[in-house]
Amino acid sequence: MRKRVLISCVLSVVVFSICFYYTQQADIWKLPWEAKRVDNAKAEFLLGTYYYVGAGVEKDFAEAVKWYRKAAEQGHAPAQYELGKCYEKGEGVEQDYTEAFKWFYKAAEQGYIPALNYLGFCYAEGKGVTQDDTESEKWYRRATEQLTKEQEKLKKMRRNRMR
Repeated sequence: MRKRVLISCVLSVVVFSICFYYTQQADIWKLPWEAKRVDNAKAEFLLGTYYYVGAGVEKDFAEAVKWYRKAAEQGHAPAQYELGKCYEKGEGVEQDYTEAFKWFYKAAEQGYIPALNYLGFCYAEGKGVTQDDTESEKWYRRATEQLTKEQEKLKKMRRNRMR
């Protein structure tokens, strides 16, 4: 029960943080279309997201996977995580928990909080990896520690704005 509450809290804060970050970007609606012209991981990730949710384009999971993969192969942690989610759910690709775990792990190596948290889930449930409670706890703990660091950065930003 405590694990589920912790997971829910971590995921809620992560989703809020991601949404806040991307809505603060000045050219958020223009950037993805640059992905077709230049090799820009951030633009490719956003274009993949547009296809995934059907924002301004027809929803197309296979096309989303294509753009997520291009960004993920350049080391873009959010794209690696989303590509892992596509493999986990079988959206745009054949469902493959081992491949999903591989992409979650790559994102987690960069300290990407949703991936750190999801690795805890993968180890807890044995999805794409052998079930291991000790490893699960380790990854959940790392996610919580990273989240605490991000919260401190946010507090510092708020204090600086008030000056």
